[in-house]
Amino acid sequence: MIRFWCRTLLLTIAVILPVASASADAVIDRAEAAAAAGRWEEAIAIYNARLFRDPDRTDLWVRLADIYAAQQRHADEIEALEQAARSAPDDGSLQFRLAQVYRDNQKPKLALDACLQALKLAPHDTEILRTCAETAEWAGDLEASRSAFEELLRREPGNARAMLGLARARGWAGALDESASYYGQYIEKLGENETVLLEASRVEAWRGNFAVALAGLDRYRAQFGETEPYARDRARVLAWADRPRAAAEINDPLLAAHLDDYEINFTNTVILARGNRPREALASLDELVRLRPDASETLDIARVVRTPNRSHLAFEAHYYNDSDEIRIDRASLEWSQVINPETRLVARVDDRELRADLGTGFATFDGKPRIDDRTYWIGIQQRLTPSLQVDARVGRAEIDGDDRFTAHSLGVDIKARDDLGFALEHSRELHAVSPRAVSLGVKRKGITLRASWQPDLVYTVDAEVSYDEFSDGNRRRRAVLGPRKSVLRREDFNLDLGVSLEWFSFDDDLNNGYYDPDSYRRYAFTAFGYWKLNADDGVSLSASLGWHKDDAQSDYELGGDIGLEGLFGIYRDWYLRLRLDYSDRTQEVGSFDGFAARIGITRRF
Repeated sequence: MIRFWCRTLLLTIAVILPVASASADAVIDRAEAAAAAGRWEEAIAIYNARLFRDPDRTDLWVRLADIYAAQQRHADEIEALEQAARSAPDDGSLQFRLAQVYRDNQKPKLALDACLQALKLAPHDTEILRTCAETAEWAGDLEASRSAFEELLRREPGNARAMLGLARARGWAGALDESASYYGQYIEKLGENETVLLEASRVEAWRGNFAVALAGLDRYRAQFGETEPYARDRARVLAWADRPRAAAEINDPLLAAHLDDYEINFTNTVILARGNRPREALASLDELVRLRPDASETLDIARVVRTPNRSHLAFEAHYYNDSDEIRIDRASLEWSQVINPETRLVARVDDRELRADLGTGFATFDGKPRIDDRTYWIGIQQRLTPSLQVDARVGRAEIDGDDRFTAHSLGVDIKARDDLGFALEHSRELHAVSPRAVSLGVKRKGITLRASWQPDLVYTVDAEVSYDEFSDGNRRRRAVLGPRKSVLRREDFNLDLGVSLEWFSFDDDLNNGYYDPDSYRRYAFTAFGYWKLNADDGVSLSASLGWHKDDAQSDYELGGDIGLEGLFGIYRDWYLRLRLDYSDRTQEVGSFDGFAARIGITRRF
């Protein structure tokens, strides 16, 4: 302001005496004549001389601003309009003009403040409202943008620009369901265009709706080709959707061409983390920290990458009770030590107390209602390649304090392709399902193969086959098939629906304290829901309802299961898991139901 007034004083020296003796109208006429003749500096000097004597002449400030605008002297134009606005604070049109000049000169915050002031003075002016909405969007003020676009849409229900503005504002604010709805309304009205297709696909990806996001990107490619923005977005969606190999095929060339691009490096970090390449993921994370150390995206992905590479101490307590009057209380304590990103050592102790009422057939073979067992484990988890991990452990089991036998487990996880994975496990352990089974020292030795296939991002097929041999001479064969479909992916809730087909059989019914029918069949509908409270906390619900039959039943009977689990602190230092399960099976000999509760507390270091 000092600079402005100094310049004003110098410019008016030559004309201040004649102006002082002239009438106000004559001064203005003289200035207008000079401006009309293109004598800009003379006109400016005359106006400044008059304003030096009468600084509250709003009209003269505006005329001076007009001259500066014609000369493209934008800084001077802004100063003149600011003076005019100060002299007439209740002039909405003047505030609106000032907002437009701020916008033209890339001053978003000042433009928004001036526009909102103009709207306050002229609340029914739709043109001002529209400008404020767009300015708030440009300035990144999500609340002001939302409020203005909502009011604009209320006044003009078919306004597509308001729909798009609300889609963007709600998406940036994390209200993803609302954002997706507004994008849908906009596309329905005006159709798809290059920018909106990418934006809408990103919102779908943010809320975990990866199949819809990829479908949008496919439509983009069909209309606009494989542009670089398309490639960036497709790589990001595939990475989050657990398709790291497919994502890397797209992202690696982008990374080679743009080594310091934050967004491409971010996608690379996700690819490496999801692709079971922990050492490389940590190195890629370091690059993100170098590029944008304080960005919220960097802090979020850092937790995702570092959490699996932290040592931890975990305690778990488990309670089980059923209508056969069997009760099992179990507690375990585990220490897991990370040696390097590919190697982890584990030490664990499991302690169980099993009870059954006398006369149920599940008490110990010598007529006691209670028995205890404890197993001490040590193990190693080693990732050999991104596609292959080995998990081996060995333990020593005690029954009522007596050293009895050696337990072991050897597991291999194989990620054959992005869409296909296998887990093979061979194990030998106590079959601790009742006091009678434990007192008889029944041990189970078996091999289990699990497979998971995701032909696309909508369907998943899980399968399991196993063969077990028991130390009492019995054998079991089991198969489970569980296809399911993703039917809902929203901002705070996911839902999968499917079916479950289960079959197993034992060679003999030995009455050794465990359920061993000659044959068992179950066919059920399944549902899996997950409420996303935030990135660290969530609640899951699983349920099944179907028909089952064993060799003792004459016909199929109805039965169901339900499980509720809360997960709190998924990426934090403290991680809490709470789970409740209930099962009900109607049988010819009566109903059977079982209840289980579990609490797990993990401290990460």
